Amino acid sequence: MKYCGFAVRDYLLLKHISLIENYSVLEVGVGLGCIADLINGKVKEYCGVDISSQTIDYLSSLHKNNNFIKWHCLDVCENSSNLNKKFDIVFSADTLEHLKSPQNFFNFIKRHLNQRGIALITYPNESKNKHHGIFWVNDKKQLLEMIDGA
Repeated sequence: MKYCGFAVRDYLLLKHISLIENYSVLEVGVGLGCIADLINGKVKEYCGVDISSQTIDYLSSLHKNNNFIKWHCLDVCENSSNLNKKFDIVFSADTLEHLKSPQNFFNFIKRHLNQRGIALITYPNESKNKHHGIFWVNDKKQLLEMIDGA
């Protein structure tokens, strides 16, 4: 049994992403794979990437008979990371704050997003002294500069 206690995150993602049967979806930072379970069969293809090989191995074993779901272990902060595929929807929930190179994260998303695709990234609204990651956005301007830089 998997713990999927992110009801607000899941609601936001599913509210803002139209699940259309011919869409392909890429999730960056898959956690326990809960989103794959939620959208299974509602889109054409789901691809999940994560830096943790243990996570990817675990999820691959859970979904070994599901051709709709593909898992890849890679570091999206490396410039060479590439799936050689574009997706209609790219999303990442509460991953940005854990990355050593946020700019490369946005570059990765740009490389994998269809021209008319949708990207949805959530980021915790925490103060600098209470945040739990390794990266913190000082203000909206800084975040927009990284996105525009991609």
